[in-house]
Amino acid sequence: MKLGSRMCRLILIEFEQYWNFPAFELVLFAALFSVLNRYPSSPGNYFMSVGPMVQILVISVLIPRSFAGSFSRREMNVLLSYPVKRWEILASKTVTAFLVFFGALVFAFLLYVPLSAISLFSDEIYTVLGVVALHTAFLVSTAIFISLAIKNEAMSAFFLVLTLLGLEFTLTTSQEPYRYFALTKGGDVLWAWTWKSLHPSFPREVAFGQFSIALAYPLVTSILLIVASFIYFKWIMQLD
Repeated sequence: MKLGSRMCRLILIEFEQYWNFPAFELVLFAALFSVLNRYPSSPGNYFMSVGPMVQILVISVLIPRSFAGSFSRREMNVLLSYPVKRWEILASKTVTAFLVFFGALVFAFLLYVPLSAISLFSDEIYTVLGVVALHTAFLVSTAIFISLAIKNEAMSAFFLVLTLLGLEFTLTTSQEPYRYFALTKGGDVLWAWTWKSLHPSFPREVAFGQFSIALAYPLVTSILLIVASFIYFKWIMQLD
């Protein structure tokens, strides 16, 4: 079986897992709730304030179900009995997780567009989606790493919610430059700096240093955690 067909098959298997109850219903409910909960004037302000909280809660519940839960249910042993490599399994799970959660937030945002009467082709839409994609990659990579390390579905979910929400609230109230490590504050800076670059008349000023911190933290952390997860899963982790 060729690599491309193996990866496609593994991704389809993962999508079927997320489609089953309660994963799909939970993602859909979170997306709808995030849209119907409030209607601010700016979609950028909306997603930078609401989006990360929704992402943290949903990802912290569902990623451990896919990763840590696959060990307790012996699904990982079954997958490895097929002619597939470990990195292919982890890659398919990672890609599927990102597509599912990013797609849910894109869906929520597209529902918000007609409610806010903004154009579907507005450059603000793509600015916000870029920030959402970066934050999704950060949260998914963090959840994957923790799930692989703990290998217990309930404990992984509890640790992720406690750690990510605790860090978010702590960093949000911290002094500069630490507050820009928070997804809400950092996302707002990323959106404002990009919007200012596209529209020089935008009155808000954002320093390049603030933008650099807000961009580098989730980007570098995502890359490091994904690399660490692949190294651990492929060469170090032992299955019972």
